Amino acid sequence: RLVSHDAVLNAFRRVFPEDEVRKLAELKENITIFVDVGERGQILDIRFSINEGSIITPTSIELLEKELRESMRFEVIGKKLDYPVFYYSPFRVNFTEVEKGEIRTVRNSVNLKAPFF
Repeated sequence: RLVSHDAVLNAFRRVFPEDEVRKLAELKENITIFVDVGERGQILDIRFSINEGSIITPTSIELLEKELRESMRFEVIGKKLDYPVFYYSPFRVNFTEVEKGEIRTVRNSVNLKAPFF
């Protein structure tokens, strides 16, 4: 599970100024973030997907990756495995959510409970 919703929200706010967030929200832009997480919660890889024709720049994506790597933390919940494994955590972030200050998919990850074994 993701440890902090605000870490992701603040990463977006550091990269995208308020007026740019407003414009991206009006255009219904979103970014899907795919995170590979190791067995100890470490970030192994981050990939992004944006809409075709998006006005989001490659520079913004690079800055967002840097901010997320520095601020996102994961905690592995549930049964621990005795062999190397990685977990896959996707998040779709709509700029309307960034504007409002609440990213639903990120909040759901923070609130994730351990599966029953």
